[in-house]
Amino acid sequence: MTKRKIAFVVALAVIGVAALGLTAAVYAKYIASLQVTGNASIAAWNFEDDNENATLTCAITSTVVSGTVAPGKIAPGTSGECTFTLSNATSEVAVDYTLKANETGSSTPKNLQLSSDGTTWGTLASFTKSGTLAIGATNTTVTVYWQWPYETGTVTDGIAAGDDDDTDDGEAAGNMTIMFDISGVQHNPNVAL
Repeated sequence: MTKRKIAFVVALAVIGVAALGLTAAVYAKYIASLQVTGNASIAAWNFEDDNENATLTCAITSTVVSGTVAPGKIAPGTSGECTFTLSNATSEVAVDYTLKANETGSSTPKNLQLSSDGTTWGTLASFTKSGTLAIGATNTTVTVYWQWPYETGTVTDGIAAGDDDDTDDGEAAGNMTIMFDISGVQHNPNVAL
């Protein structure tokens, strides 16, 4: 072999050893695997327990001019309100609640209306009222407004569209009960109260 070829082979061997050394240095490292534990206490959910003794029945009584409707009775033109007390005393999260009317019995006047604010009125079937209870809230009063309008619908020749229904309800003179279903969900902690 010529000196040139020998020098070339030696140079190639030196380059190979150097490349191998660099490769070994790249892959020669310390490695370790660690395990980390996170701890947290889960917030308690007791909304149902906090309200198990709540009476969600609306005792409808009239607010009328004395002497125009018998005491304890309702008729077209009467209105009033129902109040409930809700609690979030032992849940450790805020609660968004929704009340929905749940009519019991067939004697509810067809033109009776409910409102969550006393200004916007709707039927029993469409009624909902929502709100939020803070953590530790006790004895939170929730008010539902009701009315039986004196006239319902368009008036033609002195007769309103709902007068026939009102007359039928008055002739039946039944007893009615309106109950409310309440549901609660955890308030989104990313949304301010």
